[in-house]
Amino acid sequence: MTVNDLIKAIAKRLKSVYPDRLIYVDEIPKNADGHHFIRCLEQKHETKLGRRRMRTYSFEVLHFKSAKDNMAFHDWVEKLYFAFEQLDVNGQIVHVSKAQAEPGEDMVFHFTFDVSLSGQIEPKAVEPSEVMGKLQMIGGISP
Repeated sequence: MTVNDLIKAIAKRLKSVYPDRLIYVDEIPKNADGHHFIRCLEQKHETKLGRRRMRTYSFEVLHFKSAKDNMAFHDWVEKLYFAFEQLDVNGQIVHVSKAQAEPGEDMVFHFTFDVSLSGQIEPKAVEPSEVMGKLQMIGGISP
């Protein structure tokens, strides 16, 4: 699962909540009022015991308003809190944590959250001769 897979899942969920709004991921155009922008703010990769790995991604969803409206902000964030409790990423369910929102001073609503993934890397391929090294049989096999 890549960060791009997560962004696509976020966009899909956002589109299901607000089907009439556009979603931007690369850059914000001049006339973005009323629409959304998604970006990954931070990525962390941790090595755990053995082959275990943990990744944490922080995302931000922005909504651009043409006028400051606190009531609209409250409605918007209430929908997102419930819509973003978990995400379906290519058939795998991931849970969202640390969701928070703020109306912003710049007439942009901010909604941020984290997604943490844990997994294991594939074990190294070992040649059969390396497994036992130079082990020699002592004695014999009894019939």
